[in-house]
Amino acid sequence: MTEIDERMKKIQEESGRNAEPEQVFPPRVVPQFRQKTAIKNEVSQSKPGLSTDVLASV
Repeated sequence: MTEIDERMKKIQEESGRNAEPEQVFPPRVVPQFRQKTAIKNEVSQSKPGLSTDVLASV
């Protein structure tokens, strides 16, 4: 991020503008939520598959 800021300063100095720098926002904080229930691999196995009647009609 500092390299970008340095380049922007250099461009502003070369162009002769000394405009106020843009607001610098703090880095975003992404909240980490704990997982209350474990994801089971059995969920995919418990789903009913397509019946043979449906597959036969396709």
